[in-house]
Amino acid sequence: MFDCHAHILTRDIARFPPAGPTSENIKYLNDHAFEWGDLLSAMDANGVEGGLIVQRGQFYGADNRYVIWAAQQSQSRLSAVCALNSMAPDCATVGRELVAQGAVGLRLMGPPQQDRIDWLNGEHARSIWKLCAEEGIPLCVHLFPAARIQGLQAISGLLDEFPVPTLVIDHLANGPIESVSSPGIDDALRRVAEAEATVLKFTTIPLGQLKDRGIDAGSILEAYIALVGPYRLVWGSDITQSKGTYCEQVALARHATALLDQDVAAKLLGDNARRIYLRG
Repeated sequence: MFDCHAHILTRDIARFPPAGPTSENIKYLNDHAFEWGDLLSAMDANGVEGGLIVQRGQFYGADNRYVIWAAQQSQSRLSAVCALNSMAPDCATVGRELVAQGAVGLRLMGPPQQDRIDWLNGEHARSIWKLCAEEGIPLCVHLFPAARIQGLQAISGLLDEFPVPTLVIDHLANGPIESVSSPGIDDALRRVAEAEATVLKFTTIPLGQLKDRGIDAGSILEAYIALVGPYRLVWGSDITQSKGTYCEQVALARHATALLDQDVAAKLLGDNARRIYLRG
């Protein structure tokens, strides 16, 4: 297995301070830290070979120093996916510098509970799309539900204008999964899925919700395989952001893929992400 969506948090707030270091943030980090070494130990205990450490923007904003440093310490088992402030005029320059420091992907995310999408398709954000298209950098996007439809509609045009090699959309695009017959796939997502660059990521966010509601995750994944094929789905744990231990999150992924063809399951649980991010 290869985890393409792990978040890490450190108690070393002097060296790697949270963005807006409020007492609540500092207390949370002190109580819930999950260092890069903790992640590797959890991976070893659960048969996960390696993965991507994705900047947790809620705590560190666009200061990616911890994920870059942690990846450098991990002896190539972990690689960094860095978050950018796509409202900043120099965001593409910052992105280029992060890639030079070892980042294997860049990520854009808007504000929760807001339907604005200028962080995705605004003037400065477009420079990031251009950078990723020209340099062959995988781009990851997190669409919160409030901006989901507008975001997907914008992505259709952006993919035409900026042919990025891979666009990874987090959490199955946060569609409203109601049942096996209503798996959160609508026309907006179908349009984006037509592009060969589109890759969908499933994590503990949908998998945990499906388990809690008694919906068969395997059948939901089959619907997404039918949508994008077996080469354009990837798994990530979402550790520290989603509830549950790392063992529980890995178990959710294995359970969801248990009835799939073994080769297909291997693609979803690791092979696809390695190919996209590690180029191998």
